[in-house]
Amino acid sequence: MVVTSGSIAFIENNIENAISEMSRVLSKDGYLIDTCISYIESPPEEIINEASSSLESNIPILTKNEYIKMYENKGLYLFNSINIDNKSDDAQDIDKIIKYVIDREQRLRDSQSLKRNNIENVIKNKLEKLLRSFKENDKYTSSDILIFKKENE
Repeated sequence: MVVTSGSIAFIENNIENAISEMSRVLSKDGYLIDTCISYIESPPEEIINEASSSLESNIPILTKNEYIKMYENKGLYLFNSINIDNKSDDAQDIDKIIKYVIDREQRLRDSQSLKRNNIENVIKNKLEKLLRSFKENDKYTSSDILIFKKENE
């Protein structure tokens, strides 16, 4: 069994090679499970550029069917697909995440000489920009658990 958590999309220019390798290591009748974030419609260019810049990686704009086709081209067939969309427009989500990360980082750095306000401002500024760009990008995506099975050889 091979399990990925959406990371396949960030293997720039080598997604198909990564899928080939995962298929290669699967035994006959083995399963590959991928948490796939795909696009249901193309986002405006500035949104995808912002999200890509935040991640320091080019985000491919692929549909669920394009992902499935790449796996099928490597000898895997779709066994099951489970939609796991949990969209929320609640701005409080972003604030909760920022607070959690700030509190966690502060606990980790209590013994260091950095002041709490400085840490909070750095984390808040970077994380808020990142999370807002992801929330905007998320309006154009769908999340699915794709379960593939290796075809009998």
